[in-house]
Amino acid sequence: MINSGHLEARAFLGLARVRDAVSMYKQGKMMIDKAHDLDPSDPDIENYWIETLPLSERIHHLESYLDGADNGAQDRADAQR
Repeated sequence: MINSGHLEARAFLGLARVRDAVSMYKQGKMMIDKAHDLDPSDPDIENYWIETLPLSERIHHLESYLDGADNGAQDRADAQR
């Protein structure tokens, strides 16, 4: 999917994981950044991307993520009624 001209965020996530597994961290970071640019709402991509951030930024994004999780719980509770 990467070379076909149709960019797929999940493909970049896979490449990032492979690059990190073989200790190519700089290229892995580039791949996860590209995946996040393409689909920032994908939870797998978002979680993997957050782990690559410096600690201060990671804390900020995790707090935002957790704040958003509460809203989702309320939506599910409303849907069950």
